Amino acid sequence: MLSTDLHLHFEIFANGLHGDPVPYIGLRDAMLELLNFFEKDMLKLSRYIQIPREDALQSMKLEMIELFKMNNEC
Repeated sequence: MLSTDLHLHFEIFANGLHGDPVPYIGLRDAMLELLNFFEKDMLKLSRYIQIPREDALQSMKLEMIELFKMNNEC
């Protein structure tokens, strides 16, 4: 998959090798870390979405989780 838009790349670099972080921190923990990392950005962006703020935040979080799961399955 080629990404031409803004995206997040999350990986582990150890002993000169790149790797998937999921085996080290677990899928659930990885998703929670990413959601926490982007919380402030999502709050800022929610001001520009023309739906209630909580709905906008939930939509962004759900989309991030779905993308993360989809990328993990590839």
